[in-house]
Amino acid sequence: MLLTIVAFIVALGILIAVHEYGHYRVAVACGVKVLRFSV
Repeated sequence: MLLTIVAFIVALGILIAVHEYGHYRVAVACGVKVLRFSV
């Protein structure tokens, strides 16, 4: 049970990081100056 919860949290964290990286890439592609990338 604990392993399932930990795996879910890790997977969710990875998905969120990839999603936010997508925002970063689109901003850069549109010419927006990005000073910092964080999740």
